[in-house]
Amino acid sequence: MINVGVCPQPPQHVIGPLGTVRSKIPANTSVPLATIVHGVTVVGPAVLLIVVGLAVVLGLAALGAARAAVWQTTLRSAWVWALAAWIAWGICAGLRSYWGDHAPAWLSPCEVGAVALSLCPAVSVLGAKRPQHRAWNFVVASLWGVLVLSSVEFVLLRPGQRLVLGDARGIFLLLLVLVGAVNYIPTRFGLAAVLLAAGQILALAPHGPLRGFSLEAYGSVAGLVLAGAAFGVAWGMTRRRRAAGPLDRVWQDFRDAYGLFWGLRVMERVNATARQLGWNVELRWSGFVDPQSGQPLGQLSPAQQEALRQALRGLLRRFVSHAFLAQRLEGRV
Repeated sequence: MINVGVCPQPPQHVIGPLGTVRSKIPANTSVPLATIVHGVTVVGPAVLLIVVGLAVVLGLAALGAARAAVWQTTLRSAWVWALAAWIAWGICAGLRSYWGDHAPAWLSPCEVGAVALSLCPAVSVLGAKRPQHRAWNFVVASLWGVLVLSSVEFVLLRPGQRLVLGDARGIFLLLLVLVGAVNYIPTRFGLAAVLLAAGQILALAPHGPLRGFSLEAYGSVAGLVLAGAAFGVAWGMTRRRRAAGPLDRVWQDFRDAYGLFWGLRVMERVNATARQLGWNVELRWSGFVDPQSGQPLGQLSPAQQEALRQALRGLLRRFVSHAFLAQRLEGRV
């Protein structure tokens, strides 16, 4: 907490419209920064529940819209982890909105568990390659179990006490948040990744190394709202105009779905094959280009087009279905 000064007399509260409570601070006084943050405007539970409900519905709608495309890839597990995390986080945020500062002590560990669950989709993507993509779920589940171990300990062994994560565990959680964000920042979902990471950090802040800058009890609610905005932005970006060429369309859709980690590996393999076979083609993050000029490819010969198609099919078959490739190569997306 950062103290601006000492408040000689307590602030007075005034009931505002829609059930809001506004603090009336006497003139010529200084108050702690946390008091300013929490005391200026405290939204009533009814308004908070409506906001949380809208955010949850937006997230569920975005997940539902993405399901058909995801089911053509190895990202099914990541989608299921995301759905479970969103439902759990929404329930916790709804309870927090209803109870506010009078919530039972067990709610905070549940909130940490739900936010930790929201880190699992990003970890699931890192193992989304056939044939190990299903077995990777055991790794993801084990990681989540380790992350929530301290929350379970507080519920069972320290009931009623305030949940405070150790610095090492809190820093590890923050690193996982950054890994998920960095993986998607270079894609068209970069803004959504930043918003989601900000929401996760805001929700974890009251219990970790950043608790001095947190919103205390309402961190999970504010974090959920930011995460809901991330879903909305991601949903909107799926309607972006596609690349003109079928090869670029396949590459960009794969890159945006799987992120930086798998995108760089596939790009490296494609370029190694092109050098080995003497193709005058280079795959960059934006798409296929002429290696000398760096400009987008012109008209390729039918033989070279077919060779590139076969190379992409061979590399991406461990990630996506034949329907995924056929739709994009034939321009039916």
